[in-house]
Amino acid sequence: MVKGNTLTHKKFLSSEIRRSVVRLFKLYLNNLEDIKYLHLIAIDKLKGRLSEKELETLNYLDEEHYNLVRKRTLDNGNEAIRDLSDILDKFEITLIEDRVSQEHIVLKAKTVLGSEERDVEEEAANIQ
Repeated sequence: MVKGNTLTHKKFLSSEIRRSVVRLFKLYLNNLEDIKYLHLIAIDKLKGRLSEKELETLNYLDEEHYNLVRKRTLDNGNEAIRDLSDILDKFEITLIEDRVSQEHIVLKAKTVLGSEERDVEEEAANIQ
């Protein structure tokens, strides 16, 4: 990445943000799968001790509810990616070259807030 290539820097930052959000909501989906698995084991252990009606009442995480929670997780993750992308479009991203040599990316962002202009400088995590 060459200093001054704002589009390349913005694409890189956008893809890193997307990757992080996707990793986060995949973790939530894995947790949901774990909860479903443990729930099914618990329900299975109660079979023979409870009536079908009682088991149905206890089964709060049936396939329909599981799919609803899963869909909400995916929808919220995708919405977060879109929101962050919209926010990122309000910034001009450039690299400060001497910091890159130290294996850090420094983002210098300029955004317009109403009628005032504000410079923001933020050091990102080590790129390794």
